[in-house]
Amino acid sequence: MAWFEKYPELLQKEEEALVQGGYEYEIDKVAQSEGYLIININYSNHAMGNNEIHILKCVYPASYPYFSVEIFGSTLPPGRHINPNDHRLCLYENEQSEWNPSSDCLAKALDEQLPILLERHKNSEKESIDEEQTGYQLTGQLSYEQGSIIYVDDVIIPDSAFYGTMTLRLNETRNSNPPLVGFVESIRHGSDSVAMVEGPLSEILTKSRAARWVKLNTLPGTVSPQIILNEIIKVWPEIKTPNYGKIGADIVGVLIKEESEYRVPIYNWFFLIRRRPPKKNQPITLSLVRSDRFTKENIFKRVPKLTALSGKHVTVIGVGAIGSHIIWQLVRSGIRSITLIDGDFVQAGNLPRWLIGFSAIGYNKVDVMAGYLLQNFPSLKCKHFNIRVGVGQILNVDNVQINAHDFLCKLINESDLVIDAAAETNVSLYLSNICEESKIPYVWATGTQGAWGGIVGRVIPEITKGNWTSFSYKYAEGEILPPPEEVGSNIQPVGCFSPTFTGTGFDMDQVSLMATRISVALLCDSKDGYPGFDWDVGVLHLWDENTGLPIAPKWDVYKLDE
Repeated sequence: MAWFEKYPELLQKEEEALVQGGYEYEIDKVAQSEGYLIININYSNHAMGNNEIHILKCVYPASYPYFSVEIFGSTLPPGRHINPNDHRLCLYENEQSEWNPSSDCLAKALDEQLPILLERHKNSEKESIDEEQTGYQLTGQLSYEQGSIIYVDDVIIPDSAFYGTMTLRLNETRNSNPPLVGFVESIRHGSDSVAMVEGPLSEILTKSRAARWVKLNTLPGTVSPQIILNEIIKVWPEIKTPNYGKIGADIVGVLIKEESEYRVPIYNWFFLIRRRPPKKNQPITLSLVRSDRFTKENIFKRVPKLTALSGKHVTVIGVGAIGSHIIWQLVRSGIRSITLIDGDFVQAGNLPRWLIGFSAIGYNKVDVMAGYLLQNFPSLKCKHFNIRVGVGQILNVDNVQINAHDFLCKLINESDLVIDAAAETNVSLYLSNICEESKIPYVWATGTQGAWGGIVGRVIPEITKGNWTSFSYKYAEGEILPPPEEVGSNIQPVGCFSPTFTGTGFDMDQVSLMATRISVALLCDSKDGYPGFDWDVGVLHLWDENTGLPIAPKWDVYKLDE
């Protein structure tokens, strides 16, 4: 049932407020019969001396009055507060928070908010202290092909250059249908090279394609692909003739001036695509493709304290319930070089606690994990080895025979940090000693039966007074109290070659998250980086052993000494 049928008094109040405000209006009866409320308003702004009548289309959401009416004004003066694509008015800085369901209504928005918007558009060059202090970006309001994107680096185009050619690198596709994915490899103005880009996307986007570009200082208040094409042709008439190429798509980069920050102008990109019709009598299809910046500067802008991660190399031993999530967290945080070591494969029973789902079953964990990371993080360098630590394997690496111990020592020496998520006592003793001899920071992470708790620890060469052996003695002697565990939770499912224990993945994730935090702190600890912790060992409590009930995560922390 529509809100105005369920609460007819609410609609009555809306109409009464419009009448009291002196607004001429008409309810769209067709929409109302279909369960929607649309009111068309005859609006004029007398306070500004404007006697022109503007038809405003006011669309009430089905969730009214919790959220505001959407007002569309195609004939209102254009500006930063009207979407040039559909002419929706931005009346509130944050309508989901500022709209008051108990007191606001359409008439109030027309009385109070709309005159402010029009005044701002009338004096568009003047800054307003009560205006949202964010950059106005028209490119963020256009309608784009879903899934299509072309990456562009931050390049400077000379003021004297208004059009030219470019080379794109695209995904391998045999047709011109979306999604179209690529990046700008080079930009030229006449015979002069404006920019050349080399980056990690070159390895996955390999098809070279010629394209053209045009600079526009402004766009009309109403935009569509056809209007944009018309504006482009005014600057460079040659664009009128499409250059479809082998993929049947003409691509034009559009450079337009807008704001990166409030009232700070920059040039930004989007792309116009004309596709060759499948038959002669059919029209050319026009669409827009958004741009983005796959650059270190853009990615780390949201996480400036993690910038140092991009130059670090981490080795992770153990790609199970804890290790797989540590690896993912590290890579999404900015690690761009990582080595994965594990000797196990994925089974169906791993899925509730492992990172990747059904498609991974039957494959080596390191192979699946590396494939997933490389597909989703193109700038990553990921080495992976199916090695069971402690087994006397002879490996063939680059056509050279080497025993697993010597090879592992080599990998550790090449690392800035080693993370041990194998959760095996002898493995931890072994790895911690190698790291100590090589003066490589070492982090370990384990969970308890039932995933009721866990332990995360670190050893920093020449800083931490103790080591993993110190921890093991303190733990055995009760100086470090153990985390809770669910007694009797060991199981061995059918088809599983070694026992495991019950417990949820989201409980185990608490261990992975803290291991990630302590690892990132080790790699970024500097004046401007992610700061370090003042403890060495953390013991996690997720369940109460007395009641057998889950609790809020609680960490007991300890310092290591001799």
